[in-house]
Amino acid sequence: QGGVLEANQVAEGIQASEAVQASKPVQVFEKKTQLASMDFTPSSAGAGRSRPDDTPAKNGSRSNEKSDVKRNENTFAPPFWGSNIVDDVPLSEVFKYINENALVRGQWRVRQGDTSDAEYEELLNTRIRPVLRELQKKCIEKKLLLPKAVYGYFPCQAEGNDLIVYKVNDSFLNKLKELGTAPGEVLNLKSSDIGGLEEWTRFSFPRQDHARHLCISDFFHPRSEGLLDVLPAQIVTMGADASRHSEQLFKSDKYTDYLYFHGLSVESAEGLAEVIHKRIREELSLVKFDSEDRNKFFQQGYRGTRYSFGYPACPNLEDQVQLFQLLKPERIDVSLSEEYMLVPEQSTSAIVVVHPEAKYFNVKGREAVAKKAKSIS
Repeated sequence: QGGVLEANQVAEGIQASEAVQASKPVQVFEKKTQLASMDFTPSSAGAGRSRPDDTPAKNGSRSNEKSDVKRNENTFAPPFWGSNIVDDVPLSEVFKYINENALVRGQWRVRQGDTSDAEYEELLNTRIRPVLRELQKKCIEKKLLLPKAVYGYFPCQAEGNDLIVYKVNDSFLNKLKELGTAPGEVLNLKSSDIGGLEEWTRFSFPRQDHARHLCISDFFHPRSEGLLDVLPAQIVTMGADASRHSEQLFKSDKYTDYLYFHGLSVESAEGLAEVIHKRIREELSLVKFDSEDRNKFFQQGYRGTRYSFGYPACPNLEDQVQLFQLLKPERIDVSLSEEYMLVPEQSTSAIVVVHPEAKYFNVKGREAVAKKAKSIS
């Protein structure tokens, strides 16, 4: 079908440009989702505790059902509060964090099909990886991709389905200084100990309508119990030049070059997101939970799940507005479209949740997901 290349077709010389011209660009570059890794069954973390009834409510509801998530897990002090800009990550470092499978099979659409494992690996080694290495070299030399990021840490508490984020003001910082907690140590700070604690913004997350009735706010300290929690957040980009170069290649009918560069630029943004995500986990002393197996690393082999708006656990793209309020990404030339999409396209945003039970989930049940998939097929 249009936009999908089987390995045997590539081996026979069918060009990627033919696939691009045979399909719409949007079909070639489908956005990755978390649907593939969703688990609709209660996780082992919830085993042994009572669980709410699985009777479905309205999909993605604002239900008052409570989940069985263990509350008040330890949270850890960050090295700073507020946000910092990062513009010194070498592109060569970003490339180390690219998911080759997502790039080759997903973006470039080089699928194995009926080809044997050995033949497919030979194809990758002789045709695909040399192209990737040469393109990466070109991107570095000509500065076609310029990695930039802004990330930070913010005090917060949960209130029902909402996550309240507080201002990093003088009252807050003075109390922290008095407390003297070092980065990575357990943070034991109560909101009642801070005079002048002021709400900055809040996220209103939907609650799962089935299974464990999960909601992202469940993974943070509740306001009713007093302890403050930490919300890490990040926005990364590969720069506007990446979009301009992609557009130029496409307008020049260089479809194969467009396919390769566009795919690499999108996956490089994902790679940079992994770099900043890893930095956050290092700064919170969570890297001891990282899997040493890189394949498992890409399958949530770490503590500290990264949630992006528009995906199954937090589907509301409008929440980008609050994230922009916190991080001020215009400082790295990232903006929002009228549809709340990130501009440039080669950008990603996320919040990070360090609770040990925080994994990907869908606020909608299987029937709703199947119905949605059928409606767009």
